[in-house]
Amino acid sequence: MAQETLTLALAQCDIVWENPAENLQVMRETFAQAAQGGAEIVVFPEVMTTGFSMHLEAIAEPFESSPSLQSIRAMVQQYGVAVVSSLLVKEGDKYFNRIFFITPEGEE
Repeated sequence: MAQETLTLALAQCDIVWENPAENLQVMRETFAQAAQGGAEIVVFPEVMTTGFSMHLEAIAEPFESSPSLQSIRAMVQQYGVAVVSSLLVKEGDKYFNRIFFITPEGEE
């Protein structure tokens, strides 16, 4: 039986509090490094784009139309590296810490 390997990059990042634009730039740089190092999946901390915050009404994004998630999808495509992390999202009148896994093939 052939043995397969999977290369992970575990990202330990300083998260800029409640600042998705800055955190997405950190993610972009990390994606580039992970791809250059041969990673197939990069694992970011929870709520990478904002950090844990109690200001949910100000920072939570609708999951399906999340600008942050759209940017992350583009990075996955650009660098060909899958990603795991989570976002603070709003669905209806409720808030969630929603984990996501996105592959370069577009599977979520």
